[in-house]
Amino acid sequence: MPKWLIVTLAFLIVILVGVNGYLFYSYFTTKSQNAALPTPAPTISLNGEIKPGWQLPLDKGYCAKSYYLVDSSRGAIEIKPVNQVTANIDFRGYSNVTVTATGTNQKADGSSCGDFVNITTLTLIKSNLLSFDVKGVISCLPGEDPTSGTCTKNLQIGNANLALIGNNVGLDSLKIGDNVEVTGITDNSFDSPLPFSGAIQVFTIKKL
Repeated sequence: MPKWLIVTLAFLIVILVGVNGYLFYSYFTTKSQNAALPTPAPTISLNGEIKPGWQLPLDKGYCAKSYYLVDSSRGAIEIKPVNQVTANIDFRGYSNVTVTATGTNQKADGSSCGDFVNITTLTLIKSNLLSFDVKGVISCLPGEDPTSGTCTKNLQIGNANLALIGNNVGLDSLKIGDNVEVTGITDNSFDSPLPFSGAIQVFTIKKL
């Protein structure tokens, strides 16, 4: 066999091996990269009423400062806003409002009470202005001295501090540490620079 033919064949074999090696490397590298990409969480749909945790039984594991969407088929699910679904830092302005929503399931993190749903879209259906009864203790706002005689009185349920609004409140007659039962509705328009977790428009308040 001529020498030039042997060199040509050897050259072709080297090229063939190199091309196959490159294709083999590219295939498995791309496959490995695709396998490492996280699978997007599926979008779920929810329908129900948004409730603050302090309106739910805390002895059932609900957290007073969290917000829940009470779905008729799924029960109470902790929710958090995402993608500027609301201008609020939480769902305080949507307490006791019926909504339809979409979102994604998320595992518990440092800012949640447990597993939760990131709400990506929210459509308001109606406000539910039915009164409710809650029990709590009269306390000062966090950081205020209860012995000062001038602290800001509020209704404490768990670690939530609620402003009591209305002509029937009578906070002056209540002492720090008094256990009370309040009948009222949430005041979703309440705004204050003080660290309230929410507000109740009081119909009646009874010392226990």
